[in-house]
Amino acid sequence: MPSDAMTLPAEAKRHDPVLPLAVRMHLGLQLQALYGPPPELDEAEPIQALLRQLDAVLASQGEALSAEIRAGMTAQMPGLLRFALSLTKDRSRAEDLVQETLMRGWRSRHTYQPGTNLGAWLTMILRNTFYTYHRRRTYEVEDPDDRHAGSMTIAPSQEDGLHLQDMQAALAQLSAEHRETLVLIVLNDLSYEEAAVAMGCKVGTVKSRVSRARERLTHILGLEGVGWERHDP
Repeated sequence: MPSDAMTLPAEAKRHDPVLPLAVRMHLGLQLQALYGPPPELDEAEPIQALLRQLDAVLASQGEALSAEIRAGMTAQMPGLLRFALSLTKDRSRAEDLVQETLMRGWRSRHTYQPGTNLGAWLTMILRNTFYTYHRRRTYEVEDPDDRHAGSMTIAPSQEDGLHLQDMQAALAQLSAEHRETLVLIVLNDLSYEEAAVAMGCKVGTVKSRVSRARERLTHILGLEGVGWERHDP
């Protein structure tokens, strides 16, 4: 099982008429263990490396990030990197995708509405970039069992490793949209409204995808009849 030190996003505690709290928390912790915690902001790599690369590109064009924009992008980097990994299943490609996302975000900064969620806006750009260009060309990885999905995870114990292998196999059976929505809501802690912006769909669609993804994982992992308490606190 994942470490008790891990914290679970508040979304996992929201009422769900289908699944009990214990099941939602169990699935959330397994996802968190699989993908690992987001990179700490005080770590020099890869976050600062991506920003340095972006600075270099902008400098060659006679431009530079303002302190405010740089701080905002830095704060969003961990979530972007983790979401990029869930799409590419490869660390170096995920970093490339995040770098291009930041560049596209900078070039499209006039379209960003101040006061709205910067993370959701950048996530939308990242997802659109992946599906429009990179999935078709260079970011598609042959990984039917999601074996690369754990390339940023913490090192599990032998028993935990078996649980994570089960979760990897279960995630591979979800549709891409269900898997992506689950990562955004449960791991990146976006609200339903913010995830809807990132995914380009309605809020109700996001809620439905999360619920169905959880139900599907619960069924695949055999968690339906193990005596979960159905009443939320």
